[in-house]
Amino acid sequence: MIPVCVTAKNERKSLPQLLTSLRAAKKFAELKGPHRFELTLVLNDNTDNTLDLIDLCDLKIMETKGGLIEAQRAFVLTHPAPYHIFSDADIIVPEDALIRISEAMENPSTRIAYLEKTPVHPKSSSLLARSLYLYNLNNGYQSERNYLNGQFFGIKGWDIPLSPVFDARKNNPFLALDQGIRCDDIYLSRKVLHDYGRSAIVLIDSTLKYRAPESLRGMYRKYQRMVLEIERLNVFFPDTIPTHVNFGKRKFLPKKLSSRPNLEKLYYLYFVAALQLCKVWYHLEKFFYTKRRSGSCPTWRPVEETKEAYEGL
Repeated sequence: MIPVCVTAKNERKSLPQLLTSLRAAKKFAELKGPHRFELTLVLNDNTDNTLDLIDLCDLKIMETKGGLIEAQRAFVLTHPAPYHIFSDADIIVPEDALIRISEAMENPSTRIAYLEKTPVHPKSSSLLARSLYLYNLNNGYQSERNYLNGQFFGIKGWDIPLSPVFDARKNNPFLALDQGIRCDDIYLSRKVLHDYGRSAIVLIDSTLKYRAPESLRGMYRKYQRMVLEIERLNVFFPDTIPTHVNFGKRKFLPKKLSSRPNLEKLYYLYFVAALQLCKVWYHLEKFFYTKRRSGSCPTWRPVEETKEAYEGL
């Protein structure tokens, strides 16, 4: 029995479609392979009426507080297994998702296996929404990633430290190191790459669907979450900085963009301009909260447009 954890926080709009696709994947995998899968919905800091809107048949329910990492920790502690599968609530998985992940995890050298991803068409017709869609559709016109995509993945030996040791002198309201690790995919990728190398992380060529940010606010919130966590992990685990430098950074590949239509190139320039605004705002926020020395920088705010239901799928 392979435990599957769906983590959700106020995901009532998108969760029903994820569960429909996940149940189809469970049925397909159990017909084709030797494993059985147990689905658990972990509601972390949930405040909406999620449970009133979904079919609870074949679902175990857990409720936790303290964010995503604590939700995963509670699940792992109560579901011992050779490996665990985690899913976000705002995606749609393909029919072969579970069987492909379980097949990959049977390889002794595999520590993490995750699905490829592709964005759905944006609901907004704005230039930025189109630019972000094309950027994500083409994987940023960058080299292949070595870090896992944390939206749907299997992992052996999930272990994220409860309270990482850090130099208290380096803490400030911007970094908020006292809040511990907050991003699962960035930490787990860095840890596995550092301990086992690139071959331990396997990308499955089966594709989930997700909704990319469509606004400048949503784009910034995703950017802030990622870059800030990298800075925090550099303080928590300085010995893994070379791992991030060598494997975590992707390179822009001009040839991937040059082969695209001219209109798409213009969309990319629009994306770059928006990215520069995000970088400027990030540094202003960092300067303000570092100097302020009180309060805390608001982080991990929801990207509302990515939580919308999927239409026509």
